[in-house]
Amino acid sequence: MKVLIVEDNPNMGAALRDLMRRENYVPDWARSLEDADIMRSNAAHDLILLDLSLPDGDGITFLRGLRAAKDHTPVIVLTARGGLND
Repeated sequence: MKVLIVEDNPNMGAALRDLMRRENYVPDWARSLEDADIMRSNAAHDLILLDLSLPDGDGITFLRGLRAAKDHTPVIVLTARGGLND
């Protein structure tokens, strides 16, 4: 199973990548939304782990773009946000 990790935090990204490898998944790690778009255009992914706060944009906007393009890849949202309105 190929997993796209979209996470700019180096510690969190590395931990997720290493965990995916240990569990025999094939991870791609994008540190920005731009990198995620490039990786998505180069390979199909079975799952996306998506941070909401990235240096070049908001993960929710990225997710809306996926769905508008009829991309129904499952997405698990990861966030450090803690408010109810987040």
